[in-house]
Amino acid sequence: MFREMQILLEHLTLQKTIFRSDHASNYLVLKGGLGQDKQKLLSQIQLAIHHPDAMPLREEWQRGL
Repeated sequence: MFREMQILLEHLTLQKTIFRSDHASNYLVLKGGLGQDKQKLLSQIQLAIHHPDAMPLREEWQRGL
Protein backbone atom coordinates (compact mmCIF):
# COMPACT_ATOMS: atom_id res chain seq x y z
CA MET A 1 0.00 0.00 0.00
CA PHE A 2 2.80 2.45 0.84
CA ARG A 3 4.60 1.45 -2.34
CA GLU A 4 1.52 2.41 -4.40
CA MET A 5 1.44 5.83 -2.75
CA GLN A 6 5.16 6.24 -3.44
CA ILE A 7 4.74 5.39 -7.13
CA LEU A 8 1.82 7.82 -7.44
CA LEU A 9 3.73 10.71 -5.86
CA GLU A 10 6.92 9.98 -7.82
CA HIS A 11 5.05 10.33 -11.10
CA LEU A 12 3.01 13.42 -10.31
CA THR A 13 4.50 16.69 -11.55
CA LEU A 14 1.97 19.09 -10.05
CA GLN A 15 3.02 22.36 -8.48
CA LYS A 16 -0.03 23.93 -6.87
CA THR A 17 -1.79 20.86 -5.53
CA ILE A 18 -2.40 19.96 -1.91
CA PHE A 19 -1.95 16.25 -1.18
CA ARG A 20 -3.84 14.72 1.72
CA SER A 21 -3.76 11.13 2.87
CA ASP A 22 -5.68 11.69 6.07
CA HIS A 23 -8.84 9.64 5.65
CA ALA A 24 -9.58 7.37 8.60
CA SER A 25 -8.86 4.28 6.48
CA ASN A 26 -5.24 5.31 5.85
CA TYR A 27 -2.52 3.94 8.10
CA LEU A 28 -0.11 6.76 7.23
CA VAL A 29 -1.30 10.36 7.44
CA LEU A 30 0.42 12.62 4.91
CA LYS A 31 -0.23 16.29 4.25
CA GLY A 32 1.65 18.66 2.00
CA GLY A 33 1.89 20.59 -1.23
CA LEU A 34 3.13 18.62 -4.20
CA GLY A 35 5.29 21.46 -5.40
CA GLN A 36 7.26 22.23 -2.26
CA ASP A 37 6.69 19.14 -0.08
CA LYS A 38 6.99 16.28 -2.57
CA GLN A 39 10.41 15.11 -1.35
CA LYS A 40 9.32 15.33 2.30
CA LEU A 41 6.25 13.21 1.54
CA LEU A 42 8.35 10.65 -0.33
CA SER A 43 10.80 10.51 2.58
CA GLN A 44 7.97 9.85 5.01
CA ILE A 45 6.71 7.01 2.82
CA GLN A 46 10.21 5.52 2.61
CA LEU A 47 10.49 5.65 6.37
CA ALA A 48 7.11 3.95 6.74
CA ILE A 49 8.21 1.19 4.34
CA HIS A 50 11.61 0.52 5.87
CA HIS A 51 11.06 1.52 9.52
CA PRO A 52 7.31 1.44 10.26
CA ASP A 53 7.98 1.60 14.00
CA ALA A 54 9.53 5.06 13.49
CA MET A 55 6.35 6.48 11.96
CA PRO A 56 3.07 7.31 13.72
CA LEU A 57 0.93 4.77 11.85
CA ARG A 58 -2.72 4.43 12.78
CA GLU A 59 -3.65 1.41 14.80
CA GLU A 60 -6.33 -0.85 13.38
CA TRP A 61 -8.91 0.37 15.92
CA GLN A 62 -8.25 4.00 14.90
CA ARG A 63 -9.17 3.35 11.29
CA GLY A 64 -12.88 2.98 12.05
CA LEU A 65 -13.48 0.20 9.55
